[in-house]
Amino acid sequence: MDWLAIAAVAATVTLICTNVGLYLLRRRETTVATERIASLEGSLSEKGQEVERLRDSLYNPRGIRIDSIHARLRVLNLKGDLEYRKTVLGMNTSRGEVARYEATVGVGNGRFLEPLEVECSRPRTETRVQPISDAKHNFVLQFDEKLREGVEPVTFTAKAKWAESFYLTREEAAVAYASDEIRHDYHLEEIRFPTQRLEIEIDFGPLDGFRFFATALYGQYEMTHHEQAPRAEKLLVQSGRTARLVIDNPTVGTGYAVCWRAPSANR
Repeated sequence: MDWLAIAAVAATVTLICTNVGLYLLRRRETTVATERIASLEGSLSEKGQEVERLRDSLYNPRGIRIDSIHARLRVLNLKGDLEYRKTVLGMNTSRGEVARYEATVGVGNGRFLEPLEVECSRPRTETRVQPISDAKHNFVLQFDEKLREGVEPVTFTAKAKWAESFYLTREEAAVAYASDEIRHDYHLEEIRFPTQRLEIEIDFGPLDGFRFFATALYGQYEMTHHEQAPRAEKLLVQSGRTARLVIDNPTVGTGYAVCWRAPSANR
């Protein structure tokens, strides 16, 4: 073999060794980076869980838990009268005791057609309904036996009807909500306690031309929750004149809303 051939082979071997070395170096760097990312993700997950535990102990000191919330609105006629039914299933506590539960049921417009009714799975539970306005009532459940770990969970249903509770044309809504972030009517369910599932269903029955969309707000404040809003919008299912939103493990402190755009008066 002449020297030129030997040099060519040596150069080829050197190149191969260099490439293998670079490959092994990059593979090692990638492995280290992957391990580091996994470690950081694990740390962030642990921190996130720790934050959730701290938030829960601060804002939910009695450890109230709910299996599911089912809210259903049904339009009754062409005037926009609404029927509302909300069922809270399996409410209990993981620590401490709970003697009473309080909540508000209402709409932004309209007036009650019938007094708010609340039914509880415990027949001896005392129920008090307190009017706040023509469109909003507060209710209190005073349990006959305190909620505590090991006691049968409570289920209750709130039922209401409102007259002319939303705007029927896009022009009316635009004027009424000109200064609001959401310039449409909507129904919101606020998640006050850890809940496994939230379902909101809206049936517009006799009314046509309405288009639904979903969003998420910070509690009852009309400020968009930019992390949860895309999730809500993605999960909304519309079929004809009905819309359904199902959220598993909704975020505490968030209000999930199904909104509707009214048709134009000139359609």
